[in-house]
Amino acid sequence: KKIITIPNPVKTASKKADPVGNSSVKKRLLSVGRLSYQKNYQALVRAFSSIANQFPQWELVIVGEGEDRNDLQRLIDKYEINDQVVLHGASSQVEEYYASAQLFCLPSRWEGFPNALAEAMAHGLPSVGYENCAGVRDLIMHRKNGLLAKGNGDIESLSSSLALLMKAEGKRAAYGESAKLYVSAYEPERIFNQWEGLFKEIAE
Repeated sequence: KKIITIPNPVKTASKKADPVGNSSVKKRLLSVGRLSYQKNYQALVRAFSSIANQFPQWELVIVGEGEDRNDLQRLIDKYEINDQVVLHGASSQVEEYYASAQLFCLPSRWEGFPNALAEAMAHGLPSVGYENCAGVRDLIMHRKNGLLAKGNGDIESLSSSLALLMKAEGKRAAYGESAKLYVSAYEPERIFNQWEGLFKEIAE
């Protein structure tokens, strides 16, 4: 009865993404996070490799650094998708990547409050994640602002969800708009007001 839950604040994005994208420019599937066991980027690389030939105009860009980099690069080499997958490493200009992407994916095994996903949604990006990943399923509303792939770590369900949105410009645009509206509930002023209210209640 004494537990209070207050989410992280998510600031309004200064730049907006274009989920549809320009037909003459490569489209970008983006992910942002540490290259670690928790984030499960092996699943994303495998899922993307199974549909890469169907979507030659798309590239997968992963922004982040971590202990799984060498394993991921070996997978990319194995599936011969170096021309469509980029491990960008860490960046202090993550907003630029959100703004230039058309679709976001967070394939994590577990999350608390996934800041990268919330930031992507604030930029107007439709997103894909696993339905059995805590945190991710709290932000992605299936078929409203993104898609939840079945299970947690299932390659086929992830690749199917990605493919569905990669070929559906209208859905990407609609889900992106819904994503912005959904995370507006986490605007800093609203979250800070919750903290202030809690402190006042405790003081009384």
